[in-house]
Amino acid sequence: MSLLLLLTNTGTTGGGSGAGDATLANQLLILEKLDLILAAIYPDPPTDPPLVIVPSDPAHVTGWAVCYGTDGEPAEDVVVQFKMIRHPERDGGRIFDGSAFLSSTSAANGLIEFTNLVPGAHYLFTCGNTSATVVIPADADPDAGYELPSFVKK
Repeated sequence: MSLLLLLTNTGTTGGGSGAGDATLANQLLILEKLDLILAAIYPDPPTDPPLVIVPSDPAHVTGWAVCYGTDGEPAEDVVVQFKMIRHPERDGGRIFDGSAFLSSTSAANGLIEFTNLVPGAHYLFTCGNTSATVVIPADADPDAGYELPSFVKK
C-alpha cells in the first residue's frame, strides 16, 4: 500500500505534455502491473451461491440451518430428525401426534431445511446422539425463514 501511495504521489507539476506526462504514464503502467501481481498473490475468495430457502405454506415458516462435518466444513447427507413437542399457546392447543418424527437431509452445500414449521411451536431436533429443543418465534418471517442453530455430523 505504501508503494502505491509513493507512486501516485510522485509526479511533476505543470500541465501540458512532456516529461511529467511520461512519468505519469510510467507510474500507471507500474500500478497496473502491481495490480496483476497482487491479484495473483491474493485472489478474490470464491463466492458461495446464495442460499435459496424453500417457502412454506401460508401461516408457516421454513426453518433452515447449515450442517457441518467435524472438520468444520459444510457437510452433505447429514440426517436430522425433528418433531413438534408443543403447539403454540396462542391457538389454545390442538391435538397433534407428538410421537411422529420427520427427517430432513442436508444438501451438498450443507443446507438443511424443515418446511411448514408452526410459528410459536416448540420442536425437538435430533442429529446423531444430540438433541435440542428450539422454539420457532411467533413473529418469524415466512419470507426469510428462520435460521436454526447449526448441526454437526459426528
